[in-house]
Formats: sequence, structure tokens, C-alpha cells
Amino acid sequence: MSIDLNRLVEKELINESKYVNFGQKKRIDSMRFETRIKQMCKDLSVYRASGGYKMFAQGILRAIDLGIIKEMKSVSLNGRNPVLKKEYWLLGIRKKPHLNKDLILKVSDELDLPLSLVNKYDQDGPEWLKIRKIYEFLKSNEPKEYLIREERSLLLFGDVVDNVIEAEKFLSSNKGKQLLDKIGINLSDLKCKIVREEFLWWKDLDIRLVNLRKILIVEGLATYNTIKELLVTSKWPFKYRPDMVIFGSGYKIHSSFEYIEDLFINTRNLDIKYFGDLDPEGFQIYFQLKNRYRSHSIQLAVELYHYLLDRGYQYKTLVLTEQSFIKNSYIRIWEELGLHPQLKLILENLWAEKLRVPQEALNKETIRGWRCNKVVVK
Repeated sequence: MSIDLNRLVEKELINESKYVNFGQKKRIDSMRFETRIKQMCKDLSVYRASGGYKMFAQGILRAIDLGIIKEMKSVSLNGRNPVLKKEYWLLGIRKKPHLNKDLILKVSDELDLPLSLVNKYDQDGPEWLKIRKIYEFLKSNEPKEYLIREERSLLLFGDVVDNVIEAEKFLSSNKGKQLLDKIGINLSDLKCKIVREEFLWWKDLDIRLVNLRKILIVEGLATYNTIKELLVTSKWPFKYRPDMVIFGSGYKIHSSFEYIEDLFINTRNLDIKYFGDLDPEGFQIYFQLKNRYRSHSIQLAVELYHYLLDRGYQYKTLVLTEQSFIKNSYIRIWEELGLHPQLKLILENLWAEKLRVPQEALNKETIRGWRCNKVVVK
């Protein structure tokens, strides 16, 4: 007596994946899973007659090809033939939507539900629960106040179980914005508004706010104040002269940057530069900001980083915090900075030796005698 081990392995992996949410994954031990398959064969002789470990391994490899499981990196091999990894990722599969036509008809009098949304989401899942909450809010005749977006989000979705996004943050998340777009609802319909976190900023008094174009975001407070003073006292030695300087406050700029929409009617024509510590974390802040606000022109303040690599290099320090010196990031940095060979070598040495140049190396003392664009700072 024999059975199709290939098919049995595939079937059991698919059954197991039903308990893993779509988009998530779960560790599966290949040795324990083989033991489970042996037990399902009732008798070890049946397992061996069906091809034994060889057919079991083929079933695992076939499951990889089918996208049921995925190889894990940095996991040791089992030392058998055919060779398998000791562990794999079991991937969650998309569940077949449970469609309630009565519910669809019910909410359609207030919400414009596209067919893709009706077919995509499980109506017992968190997305449809949120849709129902929105529908109930719109149908309610109770008096409503205009709330701040995060407050309304909490009141709407506080009792909806979501293991990914906290209730008060859903409306401000990308998923929340996408859901509102799909059902034809805006924040005004939900009686709420956005209150953006303000950032500290300075602007050139000789330029009207509507005419501002060049903006410099500075990561640290000390350097922000130094740059502001150099601009006010006409001792700014760089070719790029910002009309406005913003204090980024490290990672805080990722959320507070939205405040720029309150200051400017049109933000698409702004020339925005970023300056921070010359270390992996400083550049990570920049890359995440750039990726989050792709519709804006955000680039590194090249001249200021050149200054750190040239004159600021003597003030290099060890990286004391846990930071990742990723080679791809290093290549991306020197390409964006357009470094000539000498400065590229300096950056390469910093990366190799896990050293950094703090932005505070740009100050009123170190900048004395610095020549740039025919300006000499005294």
C-alpha cells in the first residue's frame, strides 16, 4: 500500500496556512512536519513504500514553487539527501470572501462601493467592520461635533479588532486614506479635520512667504540655530542659500513635515534640502522622509555634506548607538552627493571604520576662512 506523499504534503501545508492571516507568515519546522506526515500514513512502512523522505522533500520543494511556503535566510540545512532547510516560512493565503448581498445593498445607499471592494474583502474581517461603522455613523441622526481626525478615528473604530493599526491612527494611515477613497467618503463627511503638528522654522524677512522656494531642513537644534545666525548676519558661505530653515528634530520631521501644507498653497515647486549627521541614522531619517513624501522635491544639502567630509572630518567620532552600515545605502549616498574621488574615499573610510561626523562640526568657529562661491567667513 502506498499514498501520494507529494499531494499529502501540499494538502496539509494548505490546511495549516488557513490559520495564518493573508500577508503574514509562520515558522514551520521541517523535521516536525515530516513526523506529522509519517503519523498520517498510519504505519511507517506505508511512508517508506510511498517514497519516504525523498518524496517528502519533493513535496516541500513543490510547495515552495507553488508559493505555499518560502525559504528562510540564515537557517541551517538538515544534512539529509535531498537537502532541506530546518525551517521554512508558511505563508498566509487569501481567504475566499464571504459575501453578504443584503449587507452590500444596505450600505450602498450611503457609500459608493466599487466592485473590487465588494469582491476583495471578507465581510467578517476588519475592513468590512470599518465600512459598517462608517455607514452607521453617516445614518445616525445624533448631533455631531467637528472632531480632530485622530479623535474621530478612535470613536469610530475603537471596538474593531485590528492587529496592525491602532484605532486612533487608522484614518491617518495609508490604509485608512485608501479605504475612504474607495467608498467615496472624505474627512468632512465624517465630521473631522486634520490638525498638523507644527515644526520650528525661520524665514528670510526680505522674502514674502508666498515667494519662498528654497527650504533647508536641519536635523539638530544646535545646528539649526547656527545656520539661522549665519544667514541673519550675512556670514553664510555656501552657494545654496535657503529662504527658510526648518528644525527637523530627528525622526519627528516624518510626521511634522505635513505642516508645510498649512504654510504653502502650492508645495510642488519648493526646492527642499536636508542636512543632518553624517552617519547611517542621519541618512535613514532623510531616506524615510524622501520616500514618505515622494510628491515633494527633497534632496540632500550636498554642499553642507561636502563640508562635513572635508573640514568636518577631523571631528569624526565613533558610532556608539546600534546603527546599520549597509553597503547599498553607502553607494546611494555617495551617488546622490556626487562625490569626487577624494571625498568618496573619506566616506568609504568612515563607513568601513563605523565612524561618523556630527552635524555640529559645522559651526561659527570651524567655518572661519571657509571659501565657497567667493565668500570668505571671517
